[in-house]
Amino acid sequence: MRGVLRWALVLAFVLCLTLTFSEAQRRKRRARGHRRMMQDRHRRAHPGERAGRGRMGHWRNRLRGMFGSNEWHAVDFLDGVGGEPFMSFDLGWAHGRNEDQAWWKGPNVCVSESEDHHNDSQTRPEMLRHFLTTSQTCDASETAYKCKFTQHTREGRREVTVVHQCCHGYSRQEGDNGCPRRVQLYNLVETAQKLGLTDFVRAVRLLRLTGELQEGNFTVFAPVNGAFGFNSDLMTSGNGIVLRDMPNVISVSEDAAEKAVEDLQDAILGHMVAGSVSSSQLEDEQVVETGHPEGSTIRINYFSQPEQVMMANCVPVVARDQMATNGVIHTIARAMKPVTQTLLDLVRTREDLSTLKTVLAAAEYVSTLNEEGSYTLLAPTNAAFDRMDARLRERLLRGDKKCLQKVLHTHLLPNVICSGVIKGEGRTPNLLHKYVNVTLTPEGKIFADGAQIVQTDIMATNGVMHVIDDVIVPEEALGFMDVLEKHGFTELLALVEKAGLTKTLDTTDNVTIFAPTNQAIQNLPESLKNQIASDPSLLREVLTFHVSPGVQECQRFHDNQLLGSLAGSDIRFNTFHMFPFHHQHAVRTAQCVPIQSMNVEACNGRINVIDDVMVPPKGNVVDVLALDKRFSTLVSLVKKAGLADALQAQGPFTVFAPNNEAFDKIDSEKLDALAKDPEMLADTLRRHVFENTLCCAGIFRGSWFARPQVRVLSGDKLKLSRDRSGRPKIGHAHVVTCDKTATNGNVLEIDSVLLRPTPRNWRFNPFARRDDYWP
Repeated sequence: MRGVLRWALVLAFVLCLTLTFSEAQRRKRRARGHRRMMQDRHRRAHPGERAGRGRMGHWRNRLRGMFGSNEWHAVDFLDGVGGEPFMSFDLGWAHGRNEDQAWWKGPNVCVSESEDHHNDSQTRPEMLRHFLTTSQTCDASETAYKCKFTQHTREGRREVTVVHQCCHGYSRQEGDNGCPRRVQLYNLVETAQKLGLTDFVRAVRLLRLTGELQEGNFTVFAPVNGAFGFNSDLMTSGNGIVLRDMPNVISVSEDAAEKAVEDLQDAILGHMVAGSVSSSQLEDEQVVETGHPEGSTIRINYFSQPEQVMMANCVPVVARDQMATNGVIHTIARAMKPVTQTLLDLVRTREDLSTLKTVLAAAEYVSTLNEEGSYTLLAPTNAAFDRMDARLRERLLRGDKKCLQKVLHTHLLPNVICSGVIKGEGRTPNLLHKYVNVTLTPEGKIFADGAQIVQTDIMATNGVMHVIDDVIVPEEALGFMDVLEKHGFTELLALVEKAGLTKTLDTTDNVTIFAPTNQAIQNLPESLKNQIASDPSLLREVLTFHVSPGVQECQRFHDNQLLGSLAGSDIRFNTFHMFPFHHQHAVRTAQCVPIQSMNVEACNGRINVIDDVMVPPKGNVVDVLALDKRFSTLVSLVKKAGLADALQAQGPFTVFAPNNEAFDKIDSEKLDALAKDPEMLADTLRRHVFENTLCCAGIFRGSWFARPQVRVLSGDKLKLSRDRSGRPKIGHAHVVTCDKTATNGNVLEIDSVLLRPTPRNWRFNPFARRDDYWP
């Protein structure tokens, strides 16, 4: 009955597979026919288009549906002699709007083009072939279509920006082809008046700039009403001066009138740019010069998160592209102060940032804040430095250049971040390649990694500065002792203090520390704990064995790599894999101790967390066996077989060492016979030596798809596994004591002698032990 049921299930399964395959084939044929029909329609609609794309064209069409960016790339192979391409191919896709909906190809659309070159000053040897890479990125909106072409050559980078937009005096609405709607335009003064920018118009008339704004061609960033009050902080000498409602009438105090008018004129000129520049022609982080007599600039920024906004010197642009006959007006939320100083100048001129100025000089960081760029500086006040930890502040102020630079990298962002775009919680990268978390509270306070921003948006020619009330100290800028204390390594810190190494670790630079966890130190054998407690020199030796000169990166260590330590002994590194050629979940060990977490950065080096305490080796594998009375029988047999000299070579060797109790389990007659036969004895002992390093951390639990094994010196293969309780096994022998490391390898104590198995009846028995088949 069971056999009939089994065959019925098999037939049902085969029938299901057949029906599924047939349905898939029908869908393929249907899809192929539909695709051919669509291709025929496309050919009839576009008879001039190049044919013959075949399956490649279908592949590209699928890409167009997968990517939402209007972007494509092409690569040309150039001849280094003549400069002509001898081969080129297009890796592109172009998705977005249908060509029939390309409104920028319609009437009354004007095209502007700009070109920028970034030369590469690096000298390269002459070559016959090289790559020329060209990329195109296009952005389309309802009012503009802008494409940027970037070409990378041996000489540098060339960027060409092409902007399609409505010609002056024309506009469009959604769905229009081109820009068919003619707009009535007025001069800049009349346009500002119609937009309700009455304060701006009043100031222009007061300064007798009406004629220039009616005839010249300008881009004006016009503040909303209320921004040009003479008693605002924009006017440096305007106390007691108030604009009246009457045109061209102003009430002033006699002594400040002349200076106030001069300041107002400079302020107005600082909002004007020569030429008509629409928002689509402006790039993110672009700096434009104004008519200010001291060369004040306006920095443009575009932000898309958390909402789309355009900023001019971190002032929101509330209305863009309000066209006039002789220019364009962009309305901004408030007036902009003149920007003529670099970030370094801002720091130097403020008394409350004098400590930061000292730190910049000590870190040789002055040139960074004085060069061109787009930075955001989070500037801590003097009071912020005073509140720092005394030990850390002393290290920074005494000129620890490496630590100082890490602190400054944390406070410097590689792009301009304006306070007005911070909504809720967010994060932004800094020059330390970490993230700074920024938060806007319901009360309107802004915090950056816990430090409150007390003054925002102080613009400079190379970025923006926000003043903060605390110093942001990254973990990478802390010393070893501070990092260990922060992560709670209380047991290790107590041993370091007991050994008198606190000052040494705090002042030593460029070292790597292997830090045992609290649990690892607590799990030390009582005998070793007592020795360490009674012998300070042994404690120092053990601790310095965990310190290696130089900043090491564990991922780059190869198997069996030796690394020196301050104790004089070498640390051996190994990597073990459960699966061949699979490195993602590898177990890395230092002196057979698993490395729990790697490359924890500190100011003066690097920390790697390990799961156990590393003890300096006492000699080679023969010395380790000879110093332990539990292996006296094995040592005598090794010497009798003449293998002692071979095991004292460079190695590495792993000895599966049976203890004396393991030899006692063997029949005395059989053991005597083994001792009297040198060849059999040597062969048996070679079954206990693996010519490589094997640690307990490298012995994994076996499974149906993986049977870990090692080939020993005798040529046999021994299975590696773990029992149900997780104890490691070598063949049928359990590992009693793990990892008695030596200078040339490792010793694993086992509870059985790995004798060569006697021939068995290999008839399959489902109730037999697996060890009977894989010794």
